[in-house]
Amino acid sequence: MLSARVSPLIYLHQLSESMKSIFFSFFLLLLVLPACAEQTDTRTNLLVIMTDQQRFDALSAAGNSVLETPNIDRIANEGVLFENAYTPVPVCAPARTSILSGQSIDNTGIDRNTPVYTPEAYRGGASFDMLLSEAGYKTGYYGKWHSPQELAARYDNTDDYPVTATSGNAGLGIGMSEFYRNYLDAAGVPGFKSADRYDLPEGQLVDTYSRRPYELNPMDKRFGLSMEEVGAMEKISQGDIPGTLQIDTAHSITVMEARGVLDAIDRFADEPFSLTVSFHYPHPPYTPAEPYASLYPPDEMPLPESISDDREQSPYKEANRNYESPRYSDPEKVRHFIATYYGLVKEIDDWVGKILDKLDEHGLAESTLVVFVSDHGEMLGSHGMTSKNIFYEESVRVPFLMRLPGAIAAGTRVDDPVSTRDIFPTVLDYLGQPPREGIDSESLRGVIDGAEERDFAI
Repeated sequence: MLSARVSPLIYLHQLSESMKSIFFSFFLLLLVLPACAEQTDTRTNLLVIMTDQQRFDALSAAGNSVLETPNIDRIANEGVLFENAYTPVPVCAPARTSILSGQSIDNTGIDRNTPVYTPEAYRGGASFDMLLSEAGYKTGYYGKWHSPQELAARYDNTDDYPVTATSGNAGLGIGMSEFYRNYLDAAGVPGFKSADRYDLPEGQLVDTYSRRPYELNPMDKRFGLSMEEVGAMEKISQGDIPGTLQIDTAHSITVMEARGVLDAIDRFADEPFSLTVSFHYPHPPYTPAEPYASLYPPDEMPLPESISDDREQSPYKEANRNYESPRYSDPEKVRHFIATYYGLVKEIDDWVGKILDKLDEHGLAESTLVVFVSDHGEMLGSHGMTSKNIFYEESVRVPFLMRLPGAIAAGTRVDDPVSTRDIFPTVLDYLGQPPREGIDSESLRGVIDGAEERDFAI
């Protein structure tokens, strides 16, 4: 009888040839399995959370004393907050294209929103998601796209939630607004047309994005007008629509977008992934549903210090017809504007919490680089203006946070000026991918670690 101390290799000599073969194969498998498990455990995933038109100070981690964003703050508290982060251009499509490609607008060819609808306009290279897909990552994108269609070529979205164009003519099929309307239809939320305004209660009109009724607030361009006056007005823009959307908040566009990425985390939890949830809000139309619409009392909203700026010395005095409206220098109206805007951000924060909890649920928090960023800011009454498109701080400076436990020290604050264009090489750096040559950006890892300083951002 063999001693328990006899080596498995000595015991192997006493077996038949067939048994030797089986034993040896099993022995090799035992040697290989720990190595495989170790490789799987050390893969770093990527989760990008992007908002649209969120200004840099619209979160409590940046010092906002009214708006509470504990879940977004969690990313900063457990990672790094860039206190002076700037978009390369305060316009949706160019900013997003630069983030995805790491290139300047001069090299992407996307210097306005409209070129994304022309395939030959894009001159940049692959996106970081395309490179990660080639490296074996599962990739998914949920929410607002508004980037060149070429960059959406490798996403692993399911057929029931494809990458959607901002407009239906972007070569990606259905547009985001139509996709959302279909979602509301499937949920049984009644839709309306503009002509139905006569059948709605007084004070309500049809939101042109969702085609659902909303209750106007005093900032709305049509507030207080008769139906005849409303009918005689020229076509209004999304920015002219602030109020309370008359739907159950369980069917808001924020919920739809967040559920897309929550489902993707469940599907890809056992594989390396790169996922993006791109929230439509706080971009116009500014129409939160309850309870978010009433969460912040307008009369308690602090006004921008520059609200009364006459802009006589400003190059932006006549840059956009919206800037000339007296609504954005009217204290009462701007307070309603701020309260509505903060409600939209608060709803996003609640769902960011659910997304971070989903990573925790799967044990992925320690192995996932989380990036939170906005494409550009919002004037929100500063200098008596609205929207973006200009290079005032409120338009061009954005929230930018990152978290990767073990690689980024918790509570790090960087006050060097940085560009969101640097997200591309930073992602590749932290995910252990080869650097991309010939791009217009550099990894922020040295800045985060304190080994490097930046004194300007383009």
